[in-house]
Amino acid sequence: MKKILFMIGSLGGGGAEKTLLELVKNLDKEKYDITVKTIHDKGIYRDEIKKYAKYESCLKIYNKKDNTFTKVLAYVIIKIMTLLPPYILYKLFIRNFYDVEIAYLEGMCTKIIAGSTNTESKKFAWVHVDPLVHSWSTLSYVTLNSEIKSYKKFDKIFCVSNSVKKSFEKKFNIEAGVQYNVLDEKSIIEKSKKEIDLINKSERFRIISIGRLSPQKGYERLLRIHKRLIDEGIKHELLILGDGDLKNKLQQYVMENKLSDTAYLLGFQDNPYKYLKNSDLFVCSSFTEGFSTVATESIILGIPVVTTDCAGMEDLLGESRYGCQC
Repeated sequence: MKKILFMIGSLGGGGAEKTLLELVKNLDKEKYDITVKTIHDKGIYRDEIKKYAKYESCLKIYNKKDNTFTKVLAYVIIKIMTLLPPYILYKLFIRNFYDVEIAYLEGMCTKIIAGSTNTESKKFAWVHVDPLVHSWSTLSYVTLNSEIKSYKKFDKIFCVSNSVKKSFEKKFNIEAGVQYNVLDEKSIIEKSKKEIDLINKSERFRIISIGRLSPQKGYERLLRIHKRLIDEGIKHELLILGDGDLKNKLQQYVMENKLSDTAYLLGFQDNPYKYLKNSDLFVCSSFTEGFSTVATESIILGIPVVTTDCAGMEDLLGESRYGCQC
């Protein structure tokens, strides 16, 4: 039985975390002994992934309240980790032998696995974002050259779309392949058949967007567009599913602009598919993506997609009748 290690930042509600969960679910447990190790011991998928894999974490400093002290402590530790070389980080956090070691996210995960002292293991890295547009991973290194050296330690690098691959190869001058995200179509379709609890299907045109409430997802501009359409007399409603740092700011905008009857922030939903299926249009307002998981799920459910021109959308839509880029 081969021992596989997946390393990821946390198990929050993002697309990379969701696709890792689906991947781990579908791997043959009789052939593979799977361990998922996070940097941060938190995330909504943490308990669920324990059903399918061993779970470990580097920083076990979080509590249920995730208070200011914990956040500051985590920030300081990550800053120290940024200064340490990969082989030191690997010795600190990876204690067991694995046949396959996978950095499933850019940045610190890639840096740690790059420091592997296991000469017998195969090492793979996943790239989920366009590194020319959203270069956050470089913050885990002292210099860009240090990040390049880390990527050169891997046997294979997988990008989640062709556009991400092009950007990666241009920035790092390292060859990469393309591996699209794993999704369980049957499960998505079955879950979409559930009834919506909070909002009944109205006669208004329903727009939906799903994702982490972070700046790169563009929800502030999506709400501004929603307000403009309402002001112009175009009747519709907007559902935003997800949680994140911008939650309070977005809620404040809705209240200040008297949009509470047309814009609904529903938070994270275990089953977003029932909302997606009962919508007329999915909108991706992101400034940057790697390969939009939710846009893919929308197409599976037959929901049209309107998206910004970000990485992965050309792979997904092309000349498709299911959506357009703008």
